[in-house]
Amino acid sequence: MSGDPAVEEQRGDQQSRDMDADSNKESTDIHEKDPQGAPETGEGPLPEEESWTAVDPSMVEKLSIGLLEICLPSLQKSKSSLDDLLQNQQFLTESVQQENSKFADCRDIEELSKTMNQARKYHTKLINLKKEMNLLSDKGVKLKRRALKIQQQKQKEDLQRVQQRMREQEREKMLEAKVVKRSYIFMPDE
Repeated sequence: MSGDPAVEEQRGDQQSRDMDADSNKESTDIHEKDPQGAPETGEGPLPEEESWTAVDPSMVEKLSIGLLEICLPSLQKSKSSLDDLLQNQQFLTESVQQENSKFADCRDIEELSKTMNQARKYHTKLINLKKEMNLLSDKGVKLKRRALKIQQQKQKEDLQRVQQRMREQEREKMLEAKVVKRSYIFMPDE
């Protein structure tokens, strides 16, 4: 078997023609004889149904073969063209599916790229925040040291003031005129 539908169709047509030819031969044999079995004399027209069956089977076969010879090449060409079109359509369908998958991959890559850019941006923000926190922490430490120094200096100044006052008070006490009590010394009168 060739598997070609046109050849199979031609074989099927040939078989049906052969069967029609056999049935036409039988009907012709019947029409040629009268009911008593005598051959027909050919007098009178045949009814419409009988005239169709009276067509020569070899003529039908020749006409069928001629029609097939005329139509079969163009039908085979059309079948070949349709097969090519179907093959090209399949190829195009696969190509479109591949392109669609590439676009889907591109979308995934774009989303991944956006996510990576956001991660970089947030990482940069985090680094900047850490730097700022370290700067603030350093400033806090410096401010504490300065406050401690100022407090120590203030305490020192307060101590110096207190000591200065005490010195001044001592000096004032020393400078205070010492009042000597007059003591009357009695001298006896001589």
